[in-house]
Amino acid sequence: MTCKELIEYLSGFEPDSKVGILEINPETREAHYAKKYQLLTDAGGAVMFFELGDAVPLDDIAEEVEAAP
Repeated sequence: MTCKELIEYLSGFEPDSKVGILEINPETREAHYAKKYQLLTDAGGAVMFFELGDAVPLDDIAEEVEAAP
């Protein structure tokens, strides 16, 4: 993904709306919500770090993900 693609995607949402981060592993059918994040500002490109929470079965959150705005 390029910064241009990310900016274009995010421009479709209200500026003050929250961003949801969900890391999934389709092989184990688990997901991890991001607990914390850090943005690296002195790199040559956009770099984001996410501290992930405990694994959650994808089946347990399927309805939540589908209902997300």
